[in-house]
Amino acid sequence: MEGPLPRFAEHADLRKIGIVRLDEIGAFVVIANKALYEQGRAGRFAVANEREHWVDSVHFTRAEALSLTQKLSAR
Repeated sequence: MEGPLPRFAEHADLRKIGIVRLDEIGAFVVIANKALYEQGRAGRFAVANEREHWVDSVHFTRAEALSLTQKLSAR
């Protein structure tokens, strides 16, 4: 599958126990399901704005999510 999944504008509680923070750049963070990530089975990685508590997008690879995180934090 190519490209990100649909964009989100929902409130996101990034303090949830089931979320693992992978990459943080500025206000943006790449997150994933903690249990799946620890098992090596994470298939989706979200880019979230930590300060404003919203999810920007969801990607099928960590690299795609990290790339967008870098672009968004450079703005």
